[in-house]
Parts: sequence; structure tokens; C-alpha cells
Amino acid sequence: MKENEGKDFLTGFSLRKAFGSFLKDLVDYAKQKDKNFSLIFLDLDHFKPFNDKYGHPFGDEVLKYVSSSLRLSFQGSSCDVFRYGGDEFIVVLPEKDPKEAMSLVMRFKNTMARRPFLFGGKFFKITVSCGIAGFPTDADAIEPLIAKADAALYYSKNHGRDICTLAGSMKHKFVRNLSLRVGVTCLVLGVGFLLYTFVLKGVIHRAVNLISHIKVSTAPAKQDIIIMKDGTVRRGTILSETDKGITLGLKVDKGSVSIYLAKSEIGEIKRIPHSSDL
Repeated sequence: MKENEGKDFLTGFSLRKAFGSFLKDLVDYAKQKDKNFSLIFLDLDHFKPFNDKYGHPFGDEVLKYVSSSLRLSFQGSSCDVFRYGGDEFIVVLPEKDPKEAMSLVMRFKNTMARRPFLFGGKFFKITVSCGIAGFPTDADAIEPLIAKADAALYYSKNHGRDICTLAGSMKHKFVRNLSLRVGVTCLVLGVGFLLYTFVLKGVIHRAVNLISHIKVSTAPAKQDIIIMKDGTVRRGTILSETDKGITLGLKVDKGSVSIYLAKSEIGEIKRIPHSSDL
């Protein structure tokens, strides 16, 4: 590990404020010498809930545990480690491409798996999510390089945690996931079409035929009422009227008929206003 001024008292690693100038010098050197390097962004999974539940002493010990695991895993490799935030670390690997960085991350994760964290007489499984970006393969300037590594880290966070993502593979993963979703959608639509064609279509057709033969009863329309002198009541629509009689339209099952009623036989006429009269 490279010795830098301004160490974090808890982990022994360089602080974030030293990272900017360090990375600028490294990028300038890599461009001049045509060298490559990789950035690894690491973030502890569920650190805040652990810290809130068990207290800050627990959180401090977790950070020490992760730091010692990093030293054990990366010893023998030229690297620089920075404590970037509360539970975030950055590992810089000069002259290592992203695939080589990934193999070292796997060694680190295996180290943590073999030595679970012990606190208060209990063992805890601590995991990390990682994102890796390479210079100049993923980006050849500081800001986009950091952005690529950060995006890869959050891809790991959003896809299950405890995984490491290469920035260069994110596009392929997006296309693969999109293809999978399109395939599943097409499968669902295909199954739905077959189900409709061979099962639901016949059921719906029979249901429509059944409904078409059902006579729906509705409340009778408003009708004129003719009360005959013999007590007979006629209901219908007065179609025409003269001094001697009226023509009454009546609804029947298959249409309508009209009858003539002499006024001399009518006792009372109750007229219902029609829309044409309003």
C-alpha cells in the first residue's frame, strides 16, 4: 500500500480529500506512459441498519474488519486504498485492467466469506457491493471514469447486492435484460392468444348467443290511457283524433297495431305529454 499523508484513524487508509489530486496525477502519468489502471468502488451492504441497530461501536469494528480483509486480499498487489465516505472505499490498481481487478475483488469477497465478522460473541455476515471501471477502456478522463465506476456500483446495489459489476458489461446486461423482458412479454401474449383462440373464444361466443336470446324486460313507456264507458282500459299512443273518434296505436310482440275507438263509447281520455308536445 502506498503511504500517503492524511490517513483515516479508523481504517488506516488515505482520506477522500487526497483522492482527487492522486487520481489526477495517475491519469496524467497513464496518458504519458500509455498505461492502464482500474478503479474499484466498494460500498458495504446494509451498513446503516446494522449501525442503527447495534450502535456505532459495532459500525467502527465492521469498518476495521473490512479494512483488514482488504489488506489480506490485496497484499502483494500494487494498489492504493481510500476511505471515500462513511462505508465507501476506493481501491486503485495501477496497470490492472478491469478483469484483473475483478479477480482481486473475488479474492477479497472470499476472504470475507472465510472469516465472518465476530462482535459481542456473535458472528455476522458482512457483504459489499462493488463497481469497476478501467482507464482508458471505460473512460479516459477523471469525471467520466468516476461516474462509470459509481454507476457500476449502484447497478450492483440495485440488482441484489453482494455482487461486483464491470462498467463495460453494463450495456450488455441492459440489452440482455431487455431481451429477456421482451421474450417473456411475447411468451405471455402468445399464450394469451392461444388461450383465447382455443378456449375463451368458444366460451365468449356461447355466452353472446345465450345473451342474445334473453328478453330483457323494461319498464313500459308512458302511454295515453283511454277508459271506455264499459270500464275497459286501453293504453297506447293517440295517433289521430276527430270529433267522432280517435286512432290508438298499440304495441304488440312483433310490432304495433292501431285501433279506432268511437268517442261515443269513450268515458275518459288521459293524455300523456309526448316529446313532440313539449
